[in-house]
Amino acid sequence: MDAKVEALAGFATRHAIRVTVPANVANDLTLFTNMLKDLGGRLGCKPCISGSACFFENERDFVVNPQGKILDIGH
Repeated sequence: MDAKVEALAGFATRHAIRVTVPANVANDLTLFTNMLKDLGGRLGCKPCISGSACFFENERDFVVNPQGKILDIGH
């Protein structure tokens, strides 16, 4: 493996950021863009997240109350 690729792979595993995104945000360009700006700000660079190894996944875990309603669990 190339030394540069090894260095990047090591960085990604040590500094990986997992972001779980609800479907309504993932499917709305405005909400998704605003979320990226907020994430960039939290990571220290509001205009971009290019210096971070971010992995996005769609929300898969849901909590349902006894009445059958899906609860907002802070995502």
